[in-house]
Parts: sequence; C-alpha cells; structure tokens
Amino acid sequence: MFNMNLQLFSGGGARSGLGGGGRSRGDAANSNAATYTFFYLDENGNRQSIRVRGDTLDEAKEMFMIELRQKGIKKIKALGYKKTDSKQQKIASNVSRVSDSVSDNKAGAKIDLSDSPLSYTKENTGLSKSQIKTVKQIAEKIKGKTKEDLTAFDKNGKIIYNKEGTGLEVSTPAHIARQESYDIHNHTRGEGVLGGTFSVVDSDGGGDMVGFTKYSNKQAAFVSTKEGVYYISKGENFKPTEFMSHMRSFETNAKSRMKESTAALRAQYGKGNMNYSTYKARYNKIKNRYLVEMHNEYLRNQGRYGYNYGLIKSK
Repeated sequence: MFNMNLQLFSGGGARSGLGGGGRSRGDAANSNAATYTFFYLDENGNRQSIRVRGDTLDEAKEMFMIELRQKGIKKIKALGYKKTDSKQQKIASNVSRVSDSVSDNKAGAKIDLSDSPLSYTKENTGLSKSQIKTVKQIAEKIKGKTKEDLTAFDKNGKIIYNKEGTGLEVSTPAHIARQESYDIHNHTRGEGVLGGTFSVVDSDGGGDMVGFTKYSNKQAAFVSTKEGVYYISKGENFKPTEFMSHMRSFETNAKSRMKESTAALRAQYGKGNMNYSTYKARYNKIKNRYLVEMHNEYLRNQGRYGYNYGLIKSK
C-alpha cells in the first residue's frame, strides 16, 4: 500500500492540453473547468474513484487530495486518472461578458483573475429605473468603505434606514426587515481580493440570504463591491427552502476546500518555501477562486430555484 502521493500519477489519462487552463472568451455564460476522474485502490484493495473539477491537472490533483483528506483516507494505491467532459458547463444565459481583472480601488492596481474570470450580466432585477438609480448611487458611495454600510429603501426609492456596522458585518433591525423594502450593503475585503457575492449562512447563523429568504416582502437585495454590484431578486416561483438548502451545502463545501488550500499554503510558507509576496499572491488567488465559484453557483441555479441573479458593472 502506497502513501498518498500524487506523483504516482504517471499516465492513464488523456494528456493533451492538461498543462494549461485554456479559457474560452467567446462564451461568457460557461464554466471552463474540466472534469477529472481519479482511480485508486483503498486499504482493502477495492478499486475506487473520485471525480473533481479543475482548470488544470495540478488544480484537479489538489482537489482530489482535499477530497481524500475529508474522507479520512491517508493511504491509497494510485492507479491513474481520466480527463472527461472538457466541454464547458452551462452557467447562465444572462451573462454578457467575462473579465480577467478588476480594479482594486487603488490607482493602477488590478486584481488578477486570469485563472478564475468573473462573469458580468445584464440587469434583470425587476426594479424600476428610479429604483435602480438609487441602487447605483448608494453602491458608488459605499463600495470603498472599510466598514460595512447597509441602506434600506422603499418601492419609491426613498431611504428608510441606514446603518454602519463593523468591517465584517452589519445588521438590519426586525422592524425594517419586515417592511416592504430593498437592501443594499457593501462587502469590505482587503487589497487583492474581490468584494464577493452574497454570503449564504455565516457561522453565527446570520448571512445575506437568511433574511432575504425569511421575509416574503424582501423582493430584491444588492451588494456593492469593488468589482460591481451583485443583485438577487425573487421570481414568481421562488423556492426559498430548496434554494437555501442547496446554497448552504455548496457554500460549506466550497469554504472547506478553500480552507484546505490556504492551510496547505500556510504550511509551505511556514517552511520557508516562498517569500511573503508570493504567499500573499497565492492566498489571494485561492480566496478569489472561492468567491468566483460562489458567484457561478448563484448564476447556475436561477431557473432551478426561481430567482434572478447577476453582477452589473459599477462606474
């Protein structure tokens, strides 16, 4: 029985194109990761397989190792891998374009998204022109703040509540949450990292989607970030329970993969295998990959759970 060592993978798969993460720029509505199936023998000699997705073979190997660790598997006999489904997976029909970089709110600074491009969409919020105008005005005002700032406005675009929170969160009082209103707040993250889309459920039981799904009179919500304005609005057939179940599970698993990757990176940095600037750049890539992954999952499931979602470019 071999120790888990992915250097054992010496063949057994379609090798062409595995060295690069060639991303299509022609169809912004698609995800470009391929599917890799890894084959191995477990401790009892039984043949097993695990399927993961990755933009490159190295990324797929990393995801495979994470899956093994999560299953508590420490020793395997690696048999090989097969690259399948290199065709792009449909995300959404309302995507208008992708971007390889976005402004980091600093003169000349850019966030590199070359390995996880960000999809922008058309506006499909269900709001009137005056309401959207209010959203964009508030979004521009709060996107660069270092603390989260929440504003609620009514159907006429009139602001009915505003509160500044901490650098990590801001809350809505119950009497505002129960009103027919629209909420917009900002996401504050550090240099080199996207602001990111809506959280689902935070560790304390809160989260951007908790109130949105709990109150039927909340028809739309917005998040202002350095990369643009994320939106979500309920359709006629919105399925809040199924939506939250799916997205919470996905978020939990995606966070777990991210934490595994950052922990491995910290271990390498602690051993002196890289300088701080390299460590920080790689950390940011892992974090941004997670944030884009969450964005793509919201995009994929609009029709399934009856909502409209997207990211529109701010000024």
